[in-house]
Amino acid sequence: GVLKYHPVEHPVALQLGGHDIQQLAAATKRATQMGYDAVNLNCGCPSPHVTNNARRGGAALMREPDHVAACASAMLEAATSAAAAMGRDSP
Repeated sequence: GVLKYHPVEHPVALQLGGHDIQQLAAATKRATQMGYDAVNLNCGCPSPHVTNNARRGGAALMREPDHVAACASAMLEAATSAAAAMGRDSP
């Protein structure tokens, strides 16, 4: 349940947080399979709970632009391959 939505709510977007490329790609693929219209990566949350050294998420990602680019690339590839497998033209 938590990620379910009603069809009248479209367009729906899901915001992901984190820094692990494989986890972000897997979550993006699942969100695409669930019919989300957009998936984005949180790069702005300044909360210490999100940005601490272990989590490296939110605004802390902006210290690693190459890593953000790698995350975005993996997320886009996951969404595109999931959409193609579902017979959709785009994520």
